[in-house]
Amino acid sequence: MYDNLKSPGRNDECWCGSGRKYKKCHLDFDERLQSLYEQGFEVPQRSLLKTPEEIEGIKRSAAINIGVLDLVAERIGAGVSTEEIDKWIYDYTVEHGGIPADLDYEGYPKSVCTSINEVVCHGIPSPDDVLKDGDIVNIDYKGTKDGEAFDGGTAEGQDLTLGSGSMIDGFEDGLVGAKKGETKTLDLTFPENYREESLAGQAVVFEVTVNAVKEKQDAVLDDAFVQRTSDYQTVDEYKEGIRADLLAQKQKTAEQEMEQDVLQDIIDNSDFKFSRNGLSVRYNQMLKQYTNQAKMYGMTLSQMAQANGMDEAGFKEYIYSSVKEAAKKEIVVKDIAAKEGLDNLTDEDKEAFAQANGTSKDTLVSLYGEDTVNEQVLQDKVLRFLASNADNEAENPAKLYGVYPQKGVIAPGSDADIVLIDPKKESTISAATHAYNTDNNPFEGFELKCGIDKVFLRGNLAVDDGKLVQEKLGKYIFRGKKQI
Repeated sequence: MYDNLKSPGRNDECWCGSGRKYKKCHLDFDERLQSLYEQGFEVPQRSLLKTPEEIEGIKRSAAINIGVLDLVAERIGAGVSTEEIDKWIYDYTVEHGGIPADLDYEGYPKSVCTSINEVVCHGIPSPDDVLKDGDIVNIDYKGTKDGEAFDGGTAEGQDLTLGSGSMIDGFEDGLVGAKKGETKTLDLTFPENYREESLAGQAVVFEVTVNAVKEKQDAVLDDAFVQRTSDYQTVDEYKEGIRADLLAQKQKTAEQEMEQDVLQDIIDNSDFKFSRNGLSVRYNQMLKQYTNQAKMYGMTLSQMAQANGMDEAGFKEYIYSSVKEAAKKEIVVKDIAAKEGLDNLTDEDKEAFAQANGTSKDTLVSLYGEDTVNEQVLQDKVLRFLASNADNEAENPAKLYGVYPQKGVIAPGSDADIVLIDPKKESTISAATHAYNTDNNPFEGFELKCGIDKVFLRGNLAVDDGKLVQEKLGKYIFRGKKQI
């Protein structure tokens, strides 16, 4: 056997002293341990088993321990010192015929080992160690209603600040004073107005295990903190680095939005003719994707539509519209790419696109397929081409007059001179209707296939809805050397 002791026969009296036949007592247990032993696991020796008298003593001791835990759970809370906890445990244990195991063990002066937050668990109780709201516990918990787990009632490794009020009434209070490794059972009731109707006003049970206890401390922004949490050496370097990163992020976001806006303007001002049959393949593919997605969440397509504020017919129309818009974008992108000679995609194009998205070309291809990657790379090339040309419309005149980059570009440090154009509104240039300080306009009568909506000068709104709202915002800029 696993412990080198003799094993009785199946019909012999069991070795444990129960008086029962071995096959009716410990045979299955021993076979399981033997299997684990043969797999290389450590298993307990049979000699560790306790006699009936010893087991009864363990039961009595356990009953006292349960009583101690219940007593402490009822009394513990913010404002209680670890010294008070020690006295409660000593008094209860002695009154019920027990002896505190910790007391006088190798000279230990108290009846319990306890401590707060990140302090080592074998702390000596003290009147100076007081529990308080704001202590942070890391917990695993599982909530059940009528013995069954409910949605949203289970979590692992979650940090909870006691006193934060982020859990239902009684949850946080029930954890005050809990120690690392301790599991507590909380009998609670959801409020009547709880957002989830199936749980509103319902009695539930939470089994909560405390993984760690920490004390909340406000971080001090100093050089030591910066060096510990970043690659910077000083607070000033850290702040400047953060500022630069934020500016770069905003610049990138602005560029991406501008690229998409330019492409969308081209789409909106282009004519397309589609039949539903012509888009049927793509429509059916997307419809199937949404149907499968609904099934993953245990829903029908109709239920998914309702969750998005639509009926099924409206949802299908939404899918068709999405397919139609995607087709428009694809047509425009491919047309621009062909006319501008951008459709010859190289491995360098694909790799640059992948790196810009924090990965590699091979990874993208393996995840999404060659065709999808090619479509995205082509779209990216076209967007950058459109953005570059849009920039040049403003950059080139500014460079011609030597005022770039103060003018001609939207960038940190440049003047925020912006004109917003409504492409769906036509207008005619005239001295009578335009803010022009003469009785004549050299562009008099010139028809525009658009209308001026707003004009910003150095960030100040000068024109709103085509009308001058603020005068004298102009500023003379000395002409510099030609830059192109």
